[in-house]
Amino acid sequence: MKEKGKSTDNETINEVIEPQYDGKKPSFGYSLLVCLSFLVIVCIGLIILKIDTVITALSGLFVVVALSMIKGHKFASLEKMMIYNIWRTMPAMLILISVGAVVGSWISAGTIPALIYYGLKFITPAIFLPAGLILCSIMSLAVGTSWGTASTLGIVFMGIGASLGIPAPITAGMVVSGALFGDKMSPISDSTNLAPIGAGTDLYSHIHAMVKTTAPTYIITLLFFIFMGIKLRSTSANMETINQIINDLSNNFNLNIITFLPVLITMVLSVKKVHPLIAMYSGVVAGSIISMIFQGTTLAGIFTHLNYGFSIEGVNDLLMPILNRGGLQSMMWTASLAIIVISLAGILQGAGYLNAIVKVITKNIDKPAPMITAAIVTAMFITMVTGDSYSAILLTGTLFVGAFDRIGLDRSILSRCTEEGGTLFVAIVPWATSGAYFTAILGVPTLEYLPFTILAWLNPIISILFASAGKALIFRDKEGNKIEKGFFSKAPKVVD
Repeated sequence: MKEKGKSTDNETINEVIEPQYDGKKPSFGYSLLVCLSFLVIVCIGLIILKIDTVITALSGLFVVVALSMIKGHKFASLEKMMIYNIWRTMPAMLILISVGAVVGSWISAGTIPALIYYGLKFITPAIFLPAGLILCSIMSLAVGTSWGTASTLGIVFMGIGASLGIPAPITAGMVVSGALFGDKMSPISDSTNLAPIGAGTDLYSHIHAMVKTTAPTYIITLLFFIFMGIKLRSTSANMETINQIINDLSNNFNLNIITFLPVLITMVLSVKKVHPLIAMYSGVVAGSIISMIFQGTTLAGIFTHLNYGFSIEGVNDLLMPILNRGGLQSMMWTASLAIIVISLAGILQGAGYLNAIVKVITKNIDKPAPMITAAIVTAMFITMVTGDSYSAILLTGTLFVGAFDRIGLDRSILSRCTEEGGTLFVAIVPWATSGAYFTAILGVPTLEYLPFTILAWLNPIISILFASAGKALIFRDKEGNKIEKGFFSKAPKVVD
């Protein structure tokens, strides 16, 4: 990659230029072969051989590169595709890496210990899961990010859940479900803004369309966690362990109200739409200062916590994995996986493989239900082969817009489909950026929390079922008027 302003071979480069398509249009069969080759390698590595996700994804990337070179692409061309996609997603990569500094700082400051301490004092096993779902949903709606919610409230709830005896996969599923709700529905979420751009609609039409399928899914999710809370309430809590954890926290940290300041600063700045990195590092600075003043940490200790994470001994075994974590280095595994799948996405997009597949899929579809099913499944497929929901959202929207217009479906339904197959599904794909991130932050393998992440897999199913029943649909007539009907109404009406 050439640096900005640097002259190479008498050429001045100001930015990384998007590679131009070289005209080598792949066939549907070869495109499918390339994508399935990656999926098969990853599945064999993860499920059968039990190999680390990074190595399996890298092996799959090598195969995709080899198959592309066999088809006539030069490696230099493929390299440009990968570099461009890495450059394009670098802001998100910086945020991902910075989460480690946030966690290390907030534990050192006593912020996360204080949240666990007061949570254990006021939350019972019966209300823990539904209350946690609602709180994670509110926070993710407010800040517009599932990652930020998981790295703050998520860690707290994992600690409280372990103390109450709630199985970690159930708690993680609750956290991820709540975090995804806001990431999908918040008007300040990047994915919520990206989806209407890809589909060619507006933000609030997009949110209106999503409410039709997300609201019933959320209600079912909430009812499930209420049921699980009632089921676990009599067998989960060990009051002796809880009291020991409370004592360990109060003995090792100064848990005054000032320790809540870092999370409040970060949330307020996020709500005010300050750049995420500024919001995050404002919380890091606040946490570092509080750690030195109230927890007695030295300046050298602060930098150690930011880089390598917080470390403590002599506390309850349940607290050890919750408090001994964080630091920039803790995110390097996730960052390396992200670089690999982002590179893969660059090739699959740049070489035209995904475009070739979608054209064949949509060619003969002329009814709403199969079109919606195709859009959701395609977004899921792109998410699986690229490991990136942004690629799935933008590509599915761009590739399906003509097909949706052809059968009269409003583009807000298309943007909804891209989020159901992208924003939600990416959280339960082990090798995808979000799946790897949640595993790293919450300490639970993706496949273990998947069954309890109800919102992620149930929402697409409900969307397809509603479409098959002719419900939750919005159409456009030949004059461009938006037409929809109530869920229990048979008579459509013009709404704009």
